[in-house]
This record gives sequence, C-alpha cells and structure tokens, in this order.
Amino acid sequence: MYKCPYYLNISNFDSTAIMVSIINFADTKIDYMSDLLRKIQREKCPTCGEGDVFNSKGNVFLFKMPQMKKKCTSCGYTFEKEPGYFTGAMYVSYGLSIIEMVIIALLLQLTPISTDYLIYGICLTVIVFWPFNFRMSRIIWMYLA
Repeated sequence: MYKCPYYLNISNFDSTAIMVSIINFADTKIDYMSDLLRKIQREKCPTCGEGDVFNSKGNVFLFKMPQMKKKCTSCGYTFEKEPGYFTGAMYVSYGLSIIEMVIIALLLQLTPISTDYLIYGICLTVIVFWPFNFRMSRIIWMYLA
C-alpha cells in the first residue's frame, strides 16, 4: 500500500500558515503594483524608478510637444531602443483617448445639451488631453516591454 509523504499528510496540514503565506504574497503583489503605478504616474524610468523620462511635458495651448530624454540620468537606461520602438504606444494612446471620450460623453449626457455640443465636447477633450496621452502612452509602453 502506498503511504502518503509527510508533507501531504492531512494531519500535518496547517491552515493558518497557508493563510499567512497567501496574505503575505497578496501584500507583496499589492505593494509592487502600487509602486509600479506610482512610477508610471510620476513618469519615472522603468529600470531605476528615479530618473525623469521627459524634459518638458508639452502644452497644447502653446503648441509645444513633450520632449523626451534619450537616456535616464540616474541609470543610463536608453528609452528609445530602436527606430519605431514607440509605434505600439499609438495603440495605448488610442485606448486612453477612448476611455476619456467615453467618460466625457457619459458626463455630457447628464446635461440637457444637443448632440452637436456633445461631439464638440468630445473633440475638445481629445485635443486638450493629447500631450497627456502622448506621455502616458510612451511611459506605459516602456513599462510593458
């Protein structure tokens, strides 16, 4: 007859130790995700988390594009690995724009305005948020790679 090894024996089963392990694992993952989201929000280097990725944030009203640094000032990480590296960031930017447009459309639906003004509000939102989408899409793309 086969005898169950001691580590699988039901009499040695310690449910509190397993629960503590699961909670510690979940806390570690939550800390990692919150740290990751904090670095993305602050536009920091994906490697060291200290150096800034952009020299300037850009301004839609002054027609200024955000200026991205070539390398991290803290660790020397090269942000643009090859020509066309940020082509995939267009899809991230598209996703961010869709989320913003849906939120504005839902908010404007609560007001008694015509469909024309709804479309104007959505277009204005896309124009105003394009520097933010440009920066965030590149940051998110770097963190995904």
